[in-house]
Amino acid sequence: MTIEPDSFYPLDLEHLPRTWGVAYLRHLAEVVQPGFASGDHNREGNGIPQLRMANITREGNLNLTRLEYVPHPKATRIRKGEILFTNTNSFDLVGKTTAFDREGEWTLSNHMTLIRLREGLNPGFFARQLHYLWMRGYFRQRCTRHVNQASFGTTTLRDTVPLVVPPLAEQRRIVEAIEANFARLDLGIASLSQSMDRMLRFREAVVHEVVGSADAEVGLGSARRVPLSALGELARGKSRHRPRDEPRLYGGPYPFVQTGGIRSSGGWIRNHSQTYSEEGLAQSRLWPEGTLCITIAANIAETGILTFPACFPDSVVGFVSSDPVLTRWIQVVLRERKATLDAAAPATAQKNINLKTLARIGIPLPKTEAMKEAVDYVERGLSLVDVTQRSAASLMFRAQKLRETILRVAFSGHLVPQDPNDEPASVLLERIKREREMAPVLSGRRAKGARASA
Repeated sequence: MTIEPDSFYPLDLEHLPRTWGVAYLRHLAEVVQPGFASGDHNREGNGIPQLRMANITREGNLNLTRLEYVPHPKATRIRKGEILFTNTNSFDLVGKTTAFDREGEWTLSNHMTLIRLREGLNPGFFARQLHYLWMRGYFRQRCTRHVNQASFGTTTLRDTVPLVVPPLAEQRRIVEAIEANFARLDLGIASLSQSMDRMLRFREAVVHEVVGSADAEVGLGSARRVPLSALGELARGKSRHRPRDEPRLYGGPYPFVQTGGIRSSGGWIRNHSQTYSEEGLAQSRLWPEGTLCITIAANIAETGILTFPACFPDSVVGFVSSDPVLTRWIQVVLRERKATLDAAAPATAQKNINLKTLARIGIPLPKTEAMKEAVDYVERGLSLVDVTQRSAASLMFRAQKLRETILRVAFSGHLVPQDPNDEPASVLLERIKREREMAPVLSGRRAKGARASA
């Protein structure tokens, strides 16, 4: 049997170990069947749990922290040792796969496909293999796109996706090696996550300490609190347009800073993703270098100071002062007040605060020298946090890429050594073929009937 992969397929099928084989899912599976839709579901535990798209993680594991239950006693059941494939999801997530390893009564939604392999095949091996194809973007390239989601049909999955098949004993050794490597990776990722959480708490503590001290001085009479609007010019940006709405406004010499750029700036805006034309500038404003940008929609009170003149949209407020130390101090105070401002935003489709709310926020004003020392202290602390968080984020990214590398090596035949005493995959596949000819793959109503009566 010759299997020709398409151009998107990430594995090299021509250079596999000689004891390996290649087959489609129809050659390997007894059942390939989607679940069922149910409008009658609950989270109170009434019925049996129905697994859905969100129950498979990006790492290819089960996540059962959030479950829906359906009261269908004859619903298709999932058995331990079967494979769950996400047949419908967002464009980037269609194709996530995991092996089901739980006891008890479970079922699945119509957005999931159940795969029951024939005897002599390791479900963990093939679940990880399908998930690797997802990680490499294979299902994203081949899925059917809809308006708000994408799907990968049962027939396409069963008949057109090549899968590598090692000897059964080697399948088991590969799965053991994969899981051992992933367990070590997961420990490292958990440690990095804890470090990032500690850094976040440290960041909050540094800002809170400084602003809290200033607030305390206000109570003792050695400092004063002034509304933000009284300390400089405070105004909203003017642009309501987006590139796709008004293309003639873009592409000129004037930098245009968007809310995402403020959120990711680390406090100092050094880059921009768009530019304005002369026509765009005519309906906007070029804010000077040193302007404090404050977001007032979606992500409330994110801040960044412009290091160059730029325009920005009306979802951003600009604060301009002739005193750069005061501007930096106000940024520190707004960081500490972020939760308060976020709570003041109405809970609409997109949270936002109005300019009046921001203008009234009280800014404690220590003496100039104390203010400068406080700002320098905060910025040194936040700089240390930023460096640490960037390093941790880089290590997290490398860990995720290492997970993909482990799978690529595993499904190329190089993760564990081959054993010459293993029964070749060709013998295994021939035996499965004979069994398949005696008992054809169940599909459609026959499969549903068989599953319901199981």
